[in-house]
Amino acid sequence: MKKKEIIKIGDVEFKVLFGGLLPQISDEEYQRLKASIKEMGVLVPVLTDEDRGIIDGEQRLQATSELKLKTVPFTILHGLDDQAKKHLAIKLNAQRRHMTKDERLALATGLRKDGLSYRQIADLLNVHHETVRRQLGGVANATGESPDKVVGKDGKEYAAKVICKPKTRTNAKNVGEVKRAFDACVGLDPSDLPKSSMDVKRLERVAREKDNERLRKQEVNDYKAGQIELLQGDFNIKGQEIPDNSVDVIFTDPPYDKASLDLWGQLGCLANRVLKPSGLLVSYSGCLYLNQIFPMLDEHLTYLWTAAIYHSGAKKKIYPVGMNQAWKPILIYYKPPKNIYWPTITDMVTGGESKQHHDWEQSVDEALHYIKAFCPRNGVLLDPMAGSGTSLVAGILSGLSLRCIGIELDKAAHIKAEQRVKETIDKLESSRESA
Repeated sequence: MKKKEIIKIGDVEFKVLFGGLLPQISDEEYQRLKASIKEMGVLVPVLTDEDRGIIDGEQRLQATSELKLKTVPFTILHGLDDQAKKHLAIKLNAQRRHMTKDERLALATGLRKDGLSYRQIADLLNVHHETVRRQLGGVANATGESPDKVVGKDGKEYAAKVICKPKTRTNAKNVGEVKRAFDACVGLDPSDLPKSSMDVKRLERVAREKDNERLRKQEVNDYKAGQIELLQGDFNIKGQEIPDNSVDVIFTDPPYDKASLDLWGQLGCLANRVLKPSGLLVSYSGCLYLNQIFPMLDEHLTYLWTAAIYHSGAKKKIYPVGMNQAWKPILIYYKPPKNIYWPTITDMVTGGESKQHHDWEQSVDEALHYIKAFCPRNGVLLDPMAGSGTSLVAGILSGLSLRCIGIELDKAAHIKAEQRVKETIDKLESSRESA
């Protein structure tokens, strides 16, 4: 089988790290492997580092590429140095494949030059340490001293072994997931990751948290571009800059936890002041505390309807009530008098899951459905808890020439919202110029 330096699946390129180190498998063996993968799929995960380098599974991945399959499992091992990757690759291949005496001797010689003891080499090659000692005895420059025993923290002596069990790893089910994992690893220090096995969503969450820590150290200012305005701070304070009776629609997404319930009363108070008569408050909500949320909003506004978002992806487990939540409420209130100025709309929509910029981020498509339905042309849209700016992006994309105002307390979310707004405006301007 001809060795390759790069293996590409879809738009993801993987680097072959140890193509010239390990013994080749024959063309016949490779064809049998390829036939097995075609019939059964890849059963053993391909091991990579966080930089797309293949530690183990080169032939499996090559066969997958030739078969144009994308459903292949991966395990990303984080924080290994080059020598640890090499030693792990040797250990896994030695355990799984038959090697000739000369092939094992060549590997043992290289490992001895790495400074490993006979016992360490034996552990990697899956043979007895006396076998290694005998084989290397007559090899020039391969008999330098290296300890066969080490002293542990308890003061006792133990046989020297190579540690080939990385504690930090990410499991990906397919090429799409592993690409997301690689993207999350960019700029992320492996020491920031938990010493455990995790899925891609958890890795992305850790990466966002670390990125947010960095962003919160930056100086942040209010942002304005044309009809788009993003204010940084508490909406109870920054909201005072918004004139009374000036907003057509408030579209927002408060936190759903119990500790944040007071925000609903504060939101209702703000809406009562800044909404125009007949203006709407349209808000995402969790289900768990609806019985407490309704009275807080009822104190300031009038209930109109409960619409919904259908969860097209994985359902969220709500452990306190033993439910797999398949939908999310959209609470719709108005400031009297009631005026049904919009055409009849569908009260349930789905837009898929999106958590790229914020843990609570919602889909732009979902926001766009309700904003296009309820916002009048040239109207004013306000999001007092703007997060990473989904509602502002939807407002820009609505084509309704809206004035969009966002308020966000968290500095990191504010910076990301500003970036998304700028990117959206730039894309629209580019598309207009090319049209």
